[in-house]
Amino acid sequence: MIEPSRGGQPVVVPPVEDTFQVRLLALLFHWLVPGGPGYIPQESLETGTAVELLRACGAVPVLALPQALQLEPPGLEEMVRALAGHGFGGIEAYWSQQDPPTVAQCEALAQYRRIATGPDFHGGDKPNRIGEAAGGRKLHLSIIDALEAAATR
Repeated sequence: MIEPSRGGQPVVVPPVEDTFQVRLLALLFHWLVPGGPGYIPQESLETGTAVELLRACGAVPVLALPQALQLEPPGLEEMVRALAGHGFGGIEAYWSQQDPPTVAQCEALAQYRRIATGPDFHGGDKPNRIGEAAGGRKLHLSIIDALEAAATR
């Protein structure tokens, strides 16, 4: 089912039969869509400003899901170099759905910041467990050490 949104873009709504889900979707559409009483327009930050704010909080900014960007290798390398120049701390090289060539490329790109991270964990419906990359590859705890060291730089 396609519902019109208040922001001009159609919103695809999956068909639901559960009364709770119907009520929840109705509330979300009322409150959180553009123009709704609970909607807060998204503001964007320049990359450098965002990195400064994250670093000030003790975070280590990392480029997540690089394969999802669908960039050719030279484009991804250009992006990682630019992000490193802004103070990014690493790249998520190990992701449950990342193919081996992209993992190898991300490991090589980690030279710009010395950290290849991943994977995060989004629950039991993913093919990997926490601490595992694609194909069940176990990750070494040195990744955590590198992130902790980067947080203090």
